[in-house]
Amino acid sequence: MSTPPGVETRGPAIVGTAIALPIFAACFIGARIYTRVHIIHFFGIDDWVAIATLVVSVAYSVCLGIWTHHGGGMHQYDMTDAIETEYYKWLLIASEFYALALLGYKTAILLLYIRLFKVNKNFVRFCYVVMAINAAYLLSNIILQIFSCTPVPKFYDKSLPGHCVSLKIPDILWGAMSMLSDFAIAWLPIPIVWRLKLSRQDKILVSLVFLSGLIAFVMAATRWIIATVDLTSEDQTWIAGLAFLFSIVEVNTGIICGCTATLKPLFRFAREHTSRRRSSGTDAYRKEKKRHRRRQPEPSTQESEKPMQRLQAPPGTLNMSEIGKSVDREESPKGTTGSLSPISRATTARPSMADTRPRDQDFSQDLLNLPREGTNQQPRLHTSESIPQLDSVPVRPAHEMDDGAERLAPHQMV
Repeated sequence: MSTPPGVETRGPAIVGTAIALPIFAACFIGARIYTRVHIIHFFGIDDWVAIATLVVSVAYSVCLGIWTHHGGGMHQYDMTDAIETEYYKWLLIASEFYALALLGYKTAILLLYIRLFKVNKNFVRFCYVVMAINAAYLLSNIILQIFSCTPVPKFYDKSLPGHCVSLKIPDILWGAMSMLSDFAIAWLPIPIVWRLKLSRQDKILVSLVFLSGLIAFVMAATRWIIATVDLTSEDQTWIAGLAFLFSIVEVNTGIICGCTATLKPLFRFAREHTSRRRSSGTDAYRKEKKRHRRRQPEPSTQESEKPMQRLQAPPGTLNMSEIGKSVDREESPKGTTGSLSPISRATTARPSMADTRPRDQDFSQDLLNLPREGTNQQPRLHTSESIPQLDSVPVRPAHEMDDGAERLAPHQMV
C-alpha cells in the first residue's frame, strides 16, 4: 500500500536528494573516466570499483524512492499494517544496497592509495588491513540483516510465525565503524604526503585534496547520531527518513571525494588548452592582418620611386636612394679595387614588412613559453620596433672608408 495523500512525510526531500546527488556524483565519475582514458591513458581497478559503486548508489537511490512511496518518511502514528509491511520490505532491500555502496567507495579510495604510494610497503599493508576490516563489518551487516528473522519474510511481515534477533546494538556498532573508517581513510595518506620532496604549498594542496574525505566522515557521523536516536524514539519512521536522507549524502559524497584526487591531470590539461586557444587567437589576428594587406592595391613603380627621390640623407648618414649607384661606381683612390668589396643592394635595402614580422616557428615558441603563474615575467615577442632603421645609421665618408681599407691586413680584406 502506498503513502496516503495529505499526510506529513519527508518523502519529497528524500526523493529530491536521491535524484540530485547521484547525478552530481556521475559528473565526477565521467570526469574521472575522461582523465583516465584520454589524458593518462591508464584505467586501473580502482576506477572500475568507483564505476560499480556509482551503479550501486543509483540502485540504492531508486530503492529509497520506492520506499518513500510505501511509507518512508511518514510519522509512526500515520502507519497502518498494510503500509508497514511494504515499508519494512523496501527498507530491507535498500539497506543491503547501502552497505554495498559504503564498501564500494571505501575500497575504491584505498585502492587508489595503494596505486599512488605502492613504494611504501608498510603503508600498502595498512591499506589492505583497513580494507579487510571494512569488508568484514559491512558484509556481516548484510548477512545479519537478511537472516535476522526466521523465516526471512518475518522481517517485514510481523504476522508470520517465527522469531527475530534484535539489531539495535549491531546497528550502533556498524555506524561507529563506518564513521571511524571514513576518518581513518581521510587521514591515512597525510603522513606520507608530508614526507615527500614537495614544496610546502604543494603539500598543503595535496593534503586538502585527501582531507576532503572528512566530508564523508561528517555525513557518516550525522547519520549515525540520528540513527542512534531513532532506536529509542517513539516516532521511528519519521526519524528514519532523516537518517536515510543523510545516508544518500554520505554515499555520494564518498564517491565524489574518491574522484577529486584523480582529476589534477584534467585541470592541467584544461589550463594548457586555454593557453593554446589564446595563442591561436593571436595567430588568427596575424592571418587577418596579412589578408587585409593583400587587399590593398600595390603602388606603381614611378609612384614608389618618388618618395625615395625626395629623401635626402643628412651628412654622415647612409643615403639609401644613392647607395646602389655610388658604391658600384666608386673605386679606391690607390686603385686597389679588390681591397673593399662593394656593398650589395640586397644588404642595404630597407627591410620589408615580411622581414620585420616574426617567423611562425619563433612566434609559436614565444607564445608557448608562457611565464609561470604568479610571476610578472611576460613572453618576449619580436616586433618591428626592435629593428633599427637603416636610413639613420651613421657611417663614415667614402674617403675614410678607403683609408681604413689600406690599413687592413691582406687576410682581413673581404
